[in-house]
Amino acid sequence: MKYKINNNQFKKIVNLIVEQQDNNETLRKLISFFDDIVSKNKPIDELSDSFDIKIMNIMLRLLSRNKQIPITDKIDENIKKYINEYQKNNNLKVTGFYSLDTISDFVKKAIQKPEIKKSTTTKSTGGVDFMEITKKVIDKMEGGYWHGSTPKNVETSKLGICSNHPKGSMGKSTETMFGLDRYNGNIEKTPEGQEFFNIIDNEKKQLGMPKFCEKWKWLYRGGDKETQLKELAATIMKNSFDRNMNNFVKNTETKKRILNNPSLLFHMSYTTWNGSGFFKKFANSLDNAIKQGKSDQELIDIAIQDREGTRLLNKQKTKAAILNPLA
Repeated sequence: MKYKINNNQFKKIVNLIVEQQDNNETLRKLISFFDDIVSKNKPIDELSDSFDIKIMNIMLRLLSRNKQIPITDKIDENIKKYINEYQKNNNLKVTGFYSLDTISDFVKKAIQKPEIKKSTTTKSTGGVDFMEITKKVIDKMEGGYWHGSTPKNVETSKLGICSNHPKGSMGKSTETMFGLDRYNGNIEKTPEGQEFFNIIDNEKKQLGMPKFCEKWKWLYRGGDKETQLKELAATIMKNSFDRNMNNFVKNTETKKRILNNPSLLFHMSYTTWNGSGFFKKFANSLDNAIKQGKSDQELIDIAIQDREGTRLLNKQKTKAAILNPLA
C-alpha cells in the first residue's frame, strides 16, 4: 500500500505530533519518517528496523493518548498489550504487532484528526472564563497533597504511602491532590486524570518514596509542577461541571446566568467538588429564584444562604470567596 499525502495533510500529521511531543531528536526523526512517506510515497507494509518500531511506538502512544506507553525501539510483551488494546478499540484484527492495517489506521487518524472545539462553558459570552474561576477555587478552597496511612490508601497505593502525612479525619480517603481523591473519585478514568497522577508518580519514581515524601509534605502544592497540575485539575473538574450542567440545569436562562456571573460560577464550580447531589440541590435553588425574577445580587445571596444550610465545611471562607471570586 502506498500513501499520497499532500502538504496540507502532512501539516496535520506534524501538528498532531507537535501537540504531544517535545521538539527533540525523536520528534525530528518522526517528522522525517512521515516526510519520507509524503515525498516518496514509501510503502509501509513492513517495519525495517528498530528505528521504524520506535516511530510506531510513538504513534501508538499519541493516538492512544496514553502516556504510560513507553517510547522504546522494541516490541516487548508490554507494548504488545497496548497494540492489542488499540487494535481491539479500533475494530482492527488483533495481532499484537504492527500489521499493515494498524499502520494504515495510524496514518489515516493522523490525517483526519479533528480540531478540538472549546466547550461553550469554557468561556461564556459574558467573558467569564471557567478555567480561570476554577483555578481560583483550587487556590482558595482546595488543599495540597495528602498520601497518608488510611487502610484504603495503603490498599490501593502501588508505590507506597507517606507515613509522615497525618491520618487525621481522612477516613476512607485515598491519595489526594487539590481535592481530587485518586481512587474514590475515579480520577484516572480520563486522560487528564491519568496525566495528573502520572506527574506525581514520576516524582515518586525519580526521587524514591522516602525522598519524595520528604519533599511532598502534607499540603505541598507541587512546586514547579503546580501550574501544570492546576491546569489538569481544572480540566478534570470542567468535565464533571459540564456533565452536571447538562444533567441538572435545563433552563437556558439559568445556565446563562450561572456562566456569565463570576460569583455564581465560582459557587457552582466549587459545588462540583461537593458532589452531584449538592450540585442538583443548588442548581434547583438558583433555577427557582430565576423563575421568580431575582436579580444577580439576590442570586448570590441565595447561593451563600444555600451553603449555610448544609453540613459543608468552611462556610465563611466560601462566602468570602463567592463575594470576591477573582481576588
